Amino acid sequence: MRKLLLLFFLLSVGTVHAQLQRGDRLILFDHAADFRSPQPVPEAGAGLSLYRRTDVERTVLQAGGGFGVALLDGLLVGGQVRASILSGEYGLRAFSLHPFVRYYFLNAAAPGAFGQLQSGVDYDGTDLTAFGSATVSAGVQLPVGGGARLTPYAGYTVAEGANSLQLGARLELRLRYGAADTTPVVRFRRGTLLLGGQLASATLTENTRRLTARTGAHFFLTRRLAVAAVAGYGGSYESYQFRDGDGERYVRFRELHLGAGLRYLLTTGHRLVAYGEAGAGRLWESLDSNAGIDYFPGSFTYVTAGAGAMYLLNAWLAVEAGPQLRYDLTNERWVPGVNFGFRIVL
Repeated sequence: MRKLLLLFFLLSVGTVHAQLQRGDRLILFDHAADFRSPQPVPEAGAGLSLYRRTDVERTVLQAGGGFGVALLDGLLVGGQVRASILSGEYGLRAFSLHPFVRYYFLNAAAPGAFGQLQSGVDYDGTDLTAFGSATVSAGVQLPVGGGARLTPYAGYTVAEGANSLQLGARLELRLRYGAADTTPVVRFRRGTLLLGGQLASATLTENTRRLTARTGAHFFLTRRLAVAAVAGYGGSYESYQFRDGDGERYVRFRELHLGAGLRYLLTTGHRLVAYGEAGAGRLWESLDSNAGIDYFPGSFTYVTAGAGAMYLLNAWLAVEAGPQLRYDLTNERWVPGVNFGFRIVL
């Protein structure tokens, strides 16, 4: 009898402290936009960006993020989506939708570990490919506060003629099923953090290497005023052989983004919080190639200002939207935009 009671106790503890329980939801904080879009400093995660490039008279829409729901304790199904639409001459419409199944073979409160299988549909503007690749990955989840989880992962993609290895880390937010996370109002105070789409990833194939890293946060100095900083890097290297055997050709591209800003809350103590913000930054771009590519680096310095509203879904998660206006000091032009996304509150 004592052994049965002990077994029941252990199973109960494991269920109470499981990292992922039936009905829980998970938001994957991927980045929606590139460095050129007029974003807040720093940008939110898992959302969309719509802006107007006045230099080429083109409207750009970019979206990205992921969502999942636990069907059983430790078993999650969901999907990731990315879309990029460029209007005007030489426009582009591309998207990807990749459903996944994830199983937590270590479903403890800290850390958790999982395996994942993912495939989906891709459209590059010309060809539509359905389930032309499959990715097997494994990851670890480490709590960083609230429902936020730092998630390092490794994956391998099998595709026709282009298998690849992925290594990376991102933020994911677990929303607990039930009443545990339903606190309606966040009491902003000194030390409160707002996090957006934190991401680091590397992709390696036989002829290609890509590296991306982004991080940033708002840090509140008072219950209304926050300072902000953002840093991002993107790099790629591609090589290929000419058909006539005339040696190897390569293209190497790099970009570095640094910015800082301030955000001031116009209202506090409610679910809906209005804010105004301003910031400045610089984007450096460089391209190196022996393939005769004619490209002028687009480095520029900018100032930006915006306003908007955050709606606090619970004590750890806010959704925000608002217009942003960036002025390119280098090329002397305005870049208007509208953004939508999620932030983690710690």
